[in-house]
This record gives sequence, structure tokens and C-alpha cells, in this order.
Amino acid sequence: MPGGPLNSPLQSMQPNVLARILRISFYVGLVLLVVPGVIRAYLLSPPGGSQGLDMLPLAYYAFTIHPFAVASGLLLLLPHIVMTIRTKEQRLRVGLIFLCVALLGFNYFLAVKLSAANTFREVQKKVFATAAENKVATQSLVIGVERNGVAKAYPITILGLHYRLADTVGGTPVLATYSLLCHMGRVYATTLDGVVQAFDLVGMQHYNGVLADHATRSWWYQATGRAVMGPRAGRQLEEIPSEQMTLSAWIARHPNTLVLQPDSSAANFYKELSGFAHARTADRDASGRVVRWQDFGWVVGLAAGGVARAYDWNDLLERRVLNDQPGGVPVVIALEPDTTNFHVWKRPAPDAAHEFVPDSAGRGMRDRGTNSLWDWTGACIEGPCLGQHLEALAVRQEYWLAWRTFNKGTTQWVPAAK
Repeated sequence: MPGGPLNSPLQSMQPNVLARILRISFYVGLVLLVVPGVIRAYLLSPPGGSQGLDMLPLAYYAFTIHPFAVASGLLLLLPHIVMTIRTKEQRLRVGLIFLCVALLGFNYFLAVKLSAANTFREVQKKVFATAAENKVATQSLVIGVERNGVAKAYPITILGLHYRLADTVGGTPVLATYSLLCHMGRVYATTLDGVVQAFDLVGMQHYNGVLADHATRSWWYQATGRAVMGPRAGRQLEEIPSEQMTLSAWIARHPNTLVLQPDSSAANFYKELSGFAHARTADRDASGRVVRWQDFGWVVGLAAGGVARAYDWNDLLERRVLNDQPGGVPVVIALEPDTTNFHVWKRPAPDAAHEFVPDSAGRGMRDRGTNSLWDWTGACIEGPCLGQHLEALAVRQEYWLAWRTFNKGTTQWVPAAK
């Protein structure tokens, strides 16, 4: 046959080439169905061992391509599925079908069951009650917000289990958040470019929540309110001033407050995550001796004069009142007798006369210069300074690991040598 000798080598090579291509596509399909999902789950899953790694870009790209990787992997396996269906090998058909179903189930488990959004589910029934109708224990810690004459309290044991709550305070759309992994509360205004934004919880990094806006799927850190990945990277949400204190203390200051109540549809969910609601502080060694500056030990953090500074909670427990000058700004940090509520005010001057000491009767604190008595609102209620008020400063109570991660270059307060 004319041309036969030339065609026969090509004909003999084609099956080998086709088999090689099919083999490669099979393994590439398996990689696409396994690797992106594993990376996504490892880097973003709340209990993941990657929380100390700074790999948010990799997590972002793994999260973004995961659905496409699954679809591409299935397409690459499709020729094998078709060929296997045509074969008479029953075991081969069953095996491949089982493999595909297992891989789809595997990806569903990684993307849904292990996701932060599933671990910390959104509120389904948002209910607020007045102080008189409130059912939340008054000794509970809350994140309190006051805006345009409207006050609202978000109990940490509720907000933390849902992680985030879209709400409106005094006409301002807000996102109230609390991370139980690093014990950090923040409230942000959610209007950007005149449009109210909605957010999902996509995962965790550095034990802190990563939120994605619905409009662009950009990623934002809960700790800072700043977009770090996606089209809006670099944009900043306005933080709404908030305070952490017991509900009883908040109600005393804001009698007309509204208090977030438990979601009646989430009773089983609350039971599942009840362990998360308790602080996992690690500030004592095996012998019970206090050990300061532990990763999961409490600190009080503030920023003043362009300087971030942290104060170990144990120092505040021991001294009750701390005087300092971060960034040259004179401040006083005071802890109430309940050892829960704390405050930070700007002192009138940096000299010793304007330093403060605890009041012996526990009613507040006294300044060294005049011995005037100042209550827990920062108002002078007795002595030569009667009627004066101290300026309150923004302050945080969170884990040392969280504070130092999101406040690069922070300093640590150290007591003066005795």
C-alpha cells in the first residue's frame, strides 16, 4: 500500500500518546480535586494548625480558585468516567464512581463543614430587649455601643458564638463582631461609597476572623476593619467606638439600652459551642505562679501619641490603678473592685500630682495632688476638683497574641523598679 510504511509508526504511536495524555489528565484532575481544598481548609479553618502562619495571600487564592479547581478536576476525569462506563469491568466502574463521589464529599466537607461560617453561624432571629425585659445574666460581659442617643449591648457569649451581626445603631448600619479565638470585639460602620455592605465570615488567620464583602469578595480583617486582599485591598471601614463591660455596668450608664437576646432557633448550636464562650487564658504555670505575657493571657491595649502599648492584666489585678505616658500622653488605667470592668482616661498633666491611686473604700480613685475622689465614669465627685471630668480613651482587652499581631511595634508596660 502506498504510504503504508510511513503511516504505520504514527498509528502505533497514537494509542501510547493518547494513553499518556489520559493518564496525565487523570492525575492532574485528582490534584485539582484535593490540593486547593486542603490548602483552603488548612489555612482558614478555625481549629487549623496554620493560625500562626502569615499566609493570607495563599489562602485567598486557594479559596478563590477552589470551586473552579473542583469543576476542572471533574472535567479532566470525565473521559475516564465515560471510558469506564463503556467497559465491561464492573469493579472498575464502581471503583471510579466511588472515587468521584468520595472526592466531591471530601471537598464539601472541607469547604462547608470545616468552614468558619459553619462553625460560627449567623443569627437567624435577631431579637433585642429592654433592660426590664432582658433575659441575659447581668454579670455577662457585653460590647456596648451608643450612637445618636441610641444604646445597644451585645453580650459576648452570644455575639462571639455567631462572630458577627449586621445591625443598625442610631440610624448607622453597623457590623458588630467578637472573636472568641482571640477575645477581640470590634464594631464597624458598613457604608462604603454610599452603599451598605454585607459581609460573610470566610475563615480565620492569626486566630482572627477574615470577612468577605458580598460586592467584591474582598477580604477584611476583623481586628482592623481593613481590606487586605481583593479589589478593595487598602480600604478601611470606620470603627464605631465601643466599650467592653458587664451588662449591669452598661445598663447603669444607659438605662434605655437595648440588649441582644439569644437566637431562639440556635439552642443546639449554643450547646455545641459552649466551650468557646470561656476565656482560655494561660497566665499561670504548673505550680500556680503567675506568668506574664503569655500568648493566651489577657492584656489591656491602647494607642496614644502614635504609640501602641500593652499592659499585662496581672499587673492591673495587683495594682488596680496604673499611671503611664505612652507617646508622651499621660494616662491612667483603673480596674473596678469587681475585677472585670476597667477604664482608661487621659490625665490632666504628666506630673506626680496628677497621678492616681485606688480609693481605699473602692469607690473609685484619688489624685495625689488634691486627694479628690473620682468615680468610675471619670467624674470628680468629692474634693477640690469637684465637677471636673477626665477624657476617656479607647482601650482594648484581648489576648497578648492578638494585640501584638495587629499592633506591630507595640511596647510593653513594665512596672518601675521598687
